[in-house]
Amino acid sequence: MRKKVVGVAVVSALALLNSATPAFGQSSSSSDFQPGGVVGSSAITALSSYPQDIEHAFYENLFSSPIISQAAGNAMLSSISAVGSAEKTDLGGVEIRPTPPTVEGITEAALISKTPEEKAERWVVASPALKREIEVLVKPQKDASTSAPVLYLLDGVNADAIGDFLYQGNLSPIDDNVTIVMPTGARGSLWVDWEKEDPVLGRHMWETFLTKELPGVIENDASVNFNGKRAIGGISMGASGAVMIANRNLGMYQGILGISGCYSTMSTIGRHITYLNIHSRGGELDNLWGAFGSKGWRSHDVPSDPRGLSGTRMYLSAGSGVVDPDQRDKWLNQPAPMASNVLEAGVRTCTQELDTALTIHGVTGNSKIVYTDYGSHEWANFNQHFGPGWEYIRGALY
Repeated sequence: MRKKVVGVAVVSALALLNSATPAFGQSSSSSDFQPGGVVGSSAITALSSYPQDIEHAFYENLFSSPIISQAAGNAMLSSISAVGSAEKTDLGGVEIRPTPPTVEGITEAALISKTPEEKAERWVVASPALKREIEVLVKPQKDASTSAPVLYLLDGVNADAIGDFLYQGNLSPIDDNVTIVMPTGARGSLWVDWEKEDPVLGRHMWETFLTKELPGVIENDASVNFNGKRAIGGISMGASGAVMIANRNLGMYQGILGISGCYSTMSTIGRHITYLNIHSRGGELDNLWGAFGSKGWRSHDVPSDPRGLSGTRMYLSAGSGVVDPDQRDKWLNQPAPMASNVLEAGVRTCTQELDTALTIHGVTGNSKIVYTDYGSHEWANFNQHFGPGWEYIRGALY
């Protein structure tokens, strides 16, 4: 099945590369960096040098420069989503886990328990919106005698209870007096409110939980000396959710940190990435906001109207899908690493869509958007942005 999908993607990617315009190349990277020396349509020539293994050659050259990586990665995302439902998740397959059970009778958001752990405290919070108890990891502020902001960090597609920010992430650059809050359990949710419960993923009402329920529990707790200022951020799916939520709740957050997220739902790439987030974890897309193009789809498309981000200090970043040379053996011809390249090329396009929209709508002067020449959709890439991202937004929080 993977061979068939890649075959379709190869044809589409090469067609897109042939039609790539100079303007597209300029928007994908601010530098002239071209590792491997492969640019534009010369990818086709490079492919022909491996007639015995066109797939190997495709991977070898696909991610050899930012221009090629972005154009071909976008084509692969589009192709994978066009070849039939059983094959759409070939970027990693479908991973299904037990559906989170709901709990009847929860009428108000409340703290159930706190448990100290090695790297954080684990708070259990009852949520009426989600109809269950949510595990939230909390890194307490360093000095509770001084008021401090709260940073809400949203994880990627799995949002596992263990807390990837703590065990794969590197939050050490965020070393100010700040309470860091990391909700878990939002698997395949986009961190938004869904129209319907999903038979596999369960009940998703995360925007309501994050904006109406959790802040009161966290910020009014006796152990938290809150200064009245909040930031929201995330990686991958969490970055998407953070920016969407901030845009839909004007003035609630003073800082935003979005690392390798997709903020479009109505664009071609945004729609495909939304699909992959949900379907790769066994969910049904129609349970999100109904049919594509509905009010829900449109209202979450940040580039359509990013004015909710006005006045909020925001740092966004995206890699290129090009892997560092010393990482090539790790990803070459391996589905999962290849998927991380394709996804990062896609989120770069999403980030550029928002970048352009901010200018069009006059939301300028309060954001820093960083595009790197290297970077796959993985923690090694994400981690390099916590330091500069926090440094950029922290001034709005103290």
